[in-house]
Amino acid sequence: MTEATKDFRDNGVKVHNSFTHILKEKLDKVDTDELANIIGRDIYKVRDENERMLQEVRASHEAYQKKIKLMYRGIGIMLLVFMLFTLVMTIGSDFMDFIHVDILQKAIASKIKTSEGFMTLVWYIAYGLPYIIAIGGFIYLYEWIRKKFEVFL
Repeated sequence: MTEATKDFRDNGVKVHNSFTHILKEKLDKVDTDELANIIGRDIYKVRDENERMLQEVRASHEAYQKKIKLMYRGIGIMLLVFMLFTLVMTIGSDFMDFIHVDILQKAIASKIKTSEGFMTLVWYIAYGLPYIIAIGGFIYLYEWIRKKFEVFL
């Protein structure tokens, strides 16, 4: 039994030595410069493709940011239109009663009926002044809100 294992071990050492000898001969034949050139070209290809993809991602991100800003502006404009529509709908009704402008407008309307010339124009301007002030106030409110939320854009 010991002799059989000794022969097996000796044969294993011979096979190992011959394998490493053949491997060293084959490795000496390998052209490392050519391998370095091939690997270098592949690395440059990968780097160029990564740079191209990074540029595409940046361009996509910029387009996304522009669309987000456009969306917020669109929402702001819709809000402004809604506020102006609400203003027009309420000015002719209870809103004027609430701030007691209706009494003043009735007095101005009677003055418009009795006035002539340049004073008629002045009374028309005075009659429309609450509307102009209210619309200006809503535009100011819209711009204030837009500037506050501009930080998030």
